[in-house]
Amino acid sequence: LYQEYAAEMTARNGYASGRAWEVVGYTTNGEADDWGWGDEGVVSFTLEVGNSRDGFWPKPDRIEPIAEQSLWPATYLLDASGPMIQVHEVHMAHVDSATTSGNLNLTLQNNGLAPFTSPLTACVRVTSSHFSIRPSAPDWYPSAQYSACTAIAALGARQA
Repeated sequence: LYQEYAAEMTARNGYASGRAWEVVGYTTNGEADDWGWGDEGVVSFTLEVGNSRDGFWPKPDRIEPIAEQSLWPATYLLDASGPMIQVHEVHMAHVDSATTSGNLNLTLQNNGLAPFTSPLTACVRVTSSHFSIRPSAPDWYPSAQYSACTAIAALGARQA
């Protein structure tokens, strides 16, 4: 959980992710994140921001860029504290080149720490005239705005 969240949180800003001794070069055993998880079972992150040239007191002209670089990680973590749908896997199966048909398989997961409390609706839209959707499963239905939709049962919370 921690490594997956950290990788997603640093994907857009190029920051390193990992344990304190791996990233900032010093040990921090017993800090708040360890206590939160170990004693309280609470997921907690410490975001080290800026670069090595910034130090602990960045120059005033670096404050806004650092804040912008920190927005996505903070937003991701906030979203993950509740229910958060994520496409886990997408692949084509049973592709028949003679009939140019195949199955598109999507695997969705709740990557958040809270469960969804009601069913979801997943829809697929075709944006190319080279493709069409003919839902073969009975739980898919046509939609005016989308090519096809289906209901998905409420997903449980992500297990840490």
